Amino acid sequence: MRAELLRPGQRAHLACQVLDLSLGGMRVRLCQPNNTLTNGDSVVVRLLGRDDAAPVQLNLSIPSQVISLEQCGEEWYCGIRFLPFADPRANDNLERILSRFLLAEQRRKKLRSEE
Repeated sequence: MRAELLRPGQRAHLACQVLDLSLGGMRVRLCQPNNTLTNGDSVVVRLLGRDDAAPVQLNLSIPSQVISLEQCGEEWYCGIRFLPFADPRANDNLERILSRFLLAEQRRKKLRSEE
């Protein structure tokens, strides 16, 4: 699944691949070397969904915080915690969309493993 990280006040985004996604955050592999992110940075995560068709499409922007950065060889991995919106209804909506997406992903993986 594709995503982008955007630091407030900057126009350039960091493309990344989502490795693990939950209601509270995610772990990503950065698609380019990291020379701007540090632990504790505020970012806006744009979840862009998959390149292929999926039962539940994503196009979300979520306020977040970098909680871990790790370099393995030439690749960079980043742990991100989703931060709450000021509007409780927006939080409920985000949780509902992510829950539907995660459930659809579980079904998709199960069907692929049964093939």
